[in-house]
Amino acid sequence: MTRVLKTVWLVATVAGASPLAAQDRELVAGREATGTLGTPGDPNRSGRPYQVWTFRAESTMTAQFIMRSATFDAVLVLQDSAGGFLDVNDNSAGGRDARLVRDIRAGTRYRLIARSQIDSVGPYTLMVRPLEPSNEGVAGPITRGQDITGTIATGDPTGAGGRPFKAYVFEGRAGDSITIDLTSDAYDTFLIVQDAAGRSLAENDDFGDGLNSHLVFQVPATGRYRIVATVFDAGSTGAFRLRLR
Repeated sequence: MTRVLKTVWLVATVAGASPLAAQDRELVAGREATGTLGTPGDPNRSGRPYQVWTFRAESTMTAQFIMRSATFDAVLVLQDSAGGFLDVNDNSAGGRDARLVRDIRAGTRYRLIARSQIDSVGPYTLMVRPLEPSNEGVAGPITRGQDITGTIATGDPTGAGGRPFKAYVFEGRAGDSITIDLTSDAYDTFLIVQDAAGRSLAENDDFGDGLNSHLVFQVPATGRYRIVATVFDAGSTGAFRLRLR
């Protein structure tokens, strides 16, 4: 979603927001809910119908809110209980589906605005569930002091921009500073550090004058992290070397 569109919708939804209004629906963690945009009586802004859901967090956790539709480009807006803007997403669940990842607090109520990118209507599903550790593309563990050689190949899982990747997990301790190098003679490398759920924390394309990647990363909290070895150009494949110090 462009910054302009995000700003326009933010102004529209915050203005006149009424917590727990009559049209609000209740969302329960782990239970898929269904709705249909364009139902008679739906509120709308600038000709775009929307529906409001409320959710009360029973526990403190990192949650993912997912909205899917086979008939329109889904857009999901997260607000606090008073209608204050927290976040917005358009296509992060793949295709035209929306996905928001957010740390939520036990006992706190949130509002979700479900709408389409334009004025399209139709059925959709909505769910909130805990964000689980991501095992996608994991080739194995890596420990400090280890060098790993691997190959990016056709058929590897792909991430943002359709880039194939391999991921390696490591256990970090809060406050540790680690150094990561990703090198290849076959392509322009791209290096990403993610949390256990796959959220990007740091990344590097080119270090210095070359096409290799280098990161110095301060571990924010004790736990599991993912080092993602990937390519800058989505069509690239070949051997790489990954070093963790």
